[in-house]
Amino acid sequence: MAHAKRSPKGVSIFYASPLIFLAACGLLAVIIAVFAVNNYQREKKLNELILKQEATAILNLVAAGSRSALRRGFMRGDLNNENWLEFVSQTIDNSAEHPGLLGLYLVDQDGIVRTHSDNEQIGKRIDDQTRLLLERQQSDNQRKISAIVRQPGREEPVFLMAVGFMPAGGMAGPDQFNRRRMGRMRPELSPLPDHLERMRAIAETPLSLVVELSLEGYQQAIKKQIIQIVILSLILLLVGGGGLLSLVLIQTYKGSQKRLRSIRTFTDTLVSSLPLGLIATSEEGHIRICNPSAALMLNLDADSCIGLELNRVLDQKMINGLEHQQLETIQRWEVGPVVEAGIEKNLLFTRVKIADQAEQAGGFMILVQDLSQLRDLEDQLQKAERDAVVGRMAAGVAHELRNPLSSVKGLALLLKSRFKEDRSAQQTADLMVEQVERLDRSISELLDYARPGLLTKTTFQIDELLARAVMLVRTDTETQNIEVHETYGCGAVIMEGDKDKLTQVFLNLFLNGIQAMEEGGRLTISSRCSDREVTIGITDSGCGIPAEQADKVFEPYFTTKHDGTGLGLAMSARIVQDHNGTIALQSRPQEGTTVTVKIPIYPEFDSRSSAALQRSNSALPS
Repeated sequence: MAHAKRSPKGVSIFYASPLIFLAACGLLAVIIAVFAVNNYQREKKLNELILKQEATAILNLVAAGSRSALRRGFMRGDLNNENWLEFVSQTIDNSAEHPGLLGLYLVDQDGIVRTHSDNEQIGKRIDDQTRLLLERQQSDNQRKISAIVRQPGREEPVFLMAVGFMPAGGMAGPDQFNRRRMGRMRPELSPLPDHLERMRAIAETPLSLVVELSLEGYQQAIKKQIIQIVILSLILLLVGGGGLLSLVLIQTYKGSQKRLRSIRTFTDTLVSSLPLGLIATSEEGHIRICNPSAALMLNLDADSCIGLELNRVLDQKMINGLEHQQLETIQRWEVGPVVEAGIEKNLLFTRVKIADQAEQAGGFMILVQDLSQLRDLEDQLQKAERDAVVGRMAAGVAHELRNPLSSVKGLALLLKSRFKEDRSAQQTADLMVEQVERLDRSISELLDYARPGLLTKTTFQIDELLARAVMLVRTDTETQNIEVHETYGCGAVIMEGDKDKLTQVFLNLFLNGIQAMEEGGRLTISSRCSDREVTIGITDSGCGIPAEQADKVFEPYFTTKHDGTGLGLAMSARIVQDHNGTIALQSRPQEGTTVTVKIPIYPEFDSRSSAALQRSNSALPS
């Protein structure tokens, strides 16, 4: 029923895996987030760069076209301060067909639109966002500036780029340019001072060329990137969710397995620890469980009987009781006495049918209970009741007999004093007194046995007590040629008890052994100690006691002696019981008898007794 234990290392790895998995998920989330943000920023910058390049190309085209038109007008001589905007406007109109172009216009320093791809906007003032952008360009002395702004009247933001614009460009330069170039190209024109003055006036006009581009492509690219980020996030969420779900399932499975193992271990421990025998069988009658208590009671091998049929394991008397009551759901029968390992046992069997929820039979369970202790308790109860009856009877008898006996003894003494010269009367009176005293002693013994024992406790060494008791019977042993062997093993162990009553017990046991060896023999007295009790053994080599009488020797008024009262051993057993001890007798006819007395060492003397026991054991020969 034992199970292999999991190593602590395997348990620690298992419980570390959720943390590792969560850390991996967190790291993956950070990587995806960084990757998504970088992609978003890169895409945004790339689209802004494309817009800037596109706007720059448009502005460069317009600037180059405007200057080219102005040069042509200048060379033809039809360029003046009033019509130069027409040349620029033509270039702007030609460039307005560019896809994604929302507006292309020229703004003066007052924020007035001088020319525009949308003729309706000419002469109007630019919006605040555009004005702030141009002011920042002038304050920072930047040639070119760009930004994404939200203009009034438009729902979507636009990309706006402004660049400083010089209409005449290099044409407003030194005279050598005009003279050399114009003289070489059109000699007939020679120097034109008026044209030069007009070009200077145009060149010195502070203007800004502004282009507005739609952000539709830019926004589409950003939305596409956002969609990709969302898709990646969803993939991460699905992967992480699947991983977490798998982790939960694994944890739940592992937890279920662990709880199942725990329940099984607890069940196996519970079944193994039951004081009752338990045998469970399958529906076919094969043994599936046999706990140690059942194996001990039935003298079985718990492991080897698993899988065997029940009728091959149990005794036939037990099987008969089972077959007689097959139809009952719960049945009980008693078998006994059963002799197992030389010990008689009375066994109570209880059979319980095992059924599932559908009331289908799944085998049955047999509980085995050893009734030997119960029978012993019943015997002890009967003995206690019998002793109580004897006590009440003894009290009544003593009261009823002692008064007449006192009168009889007094009359016998009176007769003896009156017939001093009659020897026969004197002997008769002495005999009457002797018998009255014997009856009085018997009544006193009966009362001593019947009344509760009152112990006068003192502390003493058990070996010393035994040695003194042996000295009291030394004369008897020498007279009957009995050899006494003493083996004491308790040494200085101290115990607590009624010294006089225990001496009475051992004297009684010694005398019984001596009286059983009428032709001499050997009397062996031994003692040994453990941490909790003292064990005294008294063995004689006498005639022994028959087996049918051995169980009755401690009963009151049972005796095998012609002149015995039958209270000696009963009184000894009572005194030992008053000391919370036990007394047992083993005997074989013509071989001898051994009486074993066990008396506990009381707790308050355990520490001193244990130390003394260790000292005495170390002093004994090996």
